[in-house]
Amino acid sequence: MSITVSVSSPLSLSKSATTTCSSLLQELQEIWDEIGESDSERDKKLLQVEQECLDIYRRNVDKERKYKAELHLSLAEADAEISELVSALGEQVSLPLSGKMKGTLKQKLAVIDPVLKDIRTKKHERIKEFLNIETQIAAICAEIAGNDTVISPTDIQVSEQDLTGKRLGELKSHLQELQSEKNLRLQRVSSYMSAIHDLTV
Repeated sequence: MSITVSVSSPLSLSKSATTTCSSLLQELQEIWDEIGESDSERDKKLLQVEQECLDIYRRNVDKERKYKAELHLSLAEADAEISELVSALGEQVSLPLSGKMKGTLKQKLAVIDPVLKDIRTKKHERIKEFLNIETQIAAICAEIAGNDTVISPTDIQVSEQDLTGKRLGELKSHLQELQSEKNLRLQRVSSYMSAIHDLTV
């Protein structure tokens, strides 16, 4: 019995692999000739070899199919995270969703990953700004209320849903108002202390 190995691109065997398969099949035929193996038994064994080869291909196809699904999932998650971060930061990103991009899955990820990392960095920096402002606001509010509790950044919970520049600007304005109120109160206290001092002299 003879077996023909088909070679077709792109999933074809390499030239060396084809040669190896051919030589192995030839050797197998010679061994069976020497043994005296019947044609039916040869067919049975060759069918078994073919099935084993198909099983190996099938396992690899399943593996690659799973990998492709993982890449699709990574792209979908990246799209969702970028949309969420852009919304929270109130910024625009000139990058289409992966579904509208041209190229392979790996090429799309290569484009999206740096953008996602950059936006994550911006989010981290923006959170630090909010934390700094909100900590100062909380400390001044406590001081004005006569509360001597020390306020630290760990006591502050920054809402990550709204990290827009507009909201940050509003908080900065509020901080300035509180600082002005604090300074005014300190001036009043200083005036009262001076008046009391003058009365006691």
